Amino acid sequence: MKTNKLMAAATCLIAMLTLGVGSAFASSNATNEKNQSQITSEVAKAAATANVGMIATRITAMTSPGGQGNSSGNGPMGIGVWALGSGSYLDNTKSGAKYDGSLFTGMIGADKQLGDLLVGVAVGYENLDLTTKYNSGNMEYDGWSVVPYVSYSITKDIVLDASFSYTWLDYTMKDTQVGVKYSDSMDANRMVTSAGVTGYLDWDKFLFSARLGTLYLNEHQGSYRLNATDYSKSGIYSWSGTLGLRAQYDMGAFKPFVGATYMQDFMKSGSDDVDMWGTDFDLGFNYMPADGWVIGLTGTYGVRDDLTKAGGLLNVRYDF
Repeated sequence: MKTNKLMAAATCLIAMLTLGVGSAFASSNATNEKNQSQITSEVAKAAATANVGMIATRITAMTSPGGQGNSSGNGPMGIGVWALGSGSYLDNTKSGAKYDGSLFTGMIGADKQLGDLLVGVAVGYENLDLTTKYNSGNMEYDGWSVVPYVSYSITKDIVLDASFSYTWLDYTMKDTQVGVKYSDSMDANRMVTSAGVTGYLDWDKFLFSARLGTLYLNEHQGSYRLNATDYSKSGIYSWSGTLGLRAQYDMGAFKPFVGATYMQDFMKSGSDDVDMWGTDFDLGFNYMPADGWVIGLTGTYGVRDDLTKAGGLLNVRYDF
């Protein structure tokens, strides 16, 4: 009789422990899924902003009055080829969802000037490598993009631009639970649409510009499995507006500039306690070593409440 009671008590204790561990795993997995959704949303926004910025850099180079564009860099055939590379360090200090790591984006493209119209296409590459501290894990991806773009000069001082990108991504998610490491991968597709209008003011050796733009992204993510938990297919989205201001000074072949871009989210997926605004500050220069050639370097520092971004962009172009 006593043996039966002991066995019953042991069974009850084991059941309680099992339920407790299962509940802890379920709670941990739910938190991790929320954090991973937040991270992918923030990274997608950072990558999309970088890609749109590269296209805007190229369009500015071809359309800006009195700068490195129409007056001095546009070759007789109106055809240009270019390459840009951007690297950023991301650091999120939000309690319970900390991560840091690198995001690299690169692009090559070609375009044709047709009077006031510029049409072009670019191919891009992205690489992400984050350490997710909340689960002693990692989040990584590689991806390729195709980006057609267009701009139209209403006047020499007012330019419209638009671009669309489609990106194929391959994520790898890593997690650690109770000393056990788990890993799985998922596919994702991201679509980004951007449009804007830029106004220029050419005053003496200064070129001032302001760009009002909008950006919409939608990323569809596949399912994956970590620590015995299945994460179903999901999607993230974001619609935001931007206002960018920039001042450039003409020193002949060397043109330094300073700028800032304010971003405001109008709607987005993810947690409501994530800031819906941010600002990027830029400092850089463009240098023209020979006819048709332009080399540029830009340093950027971006801030949100818990997220900071620091990096740089290198661009090289040649116009025929």
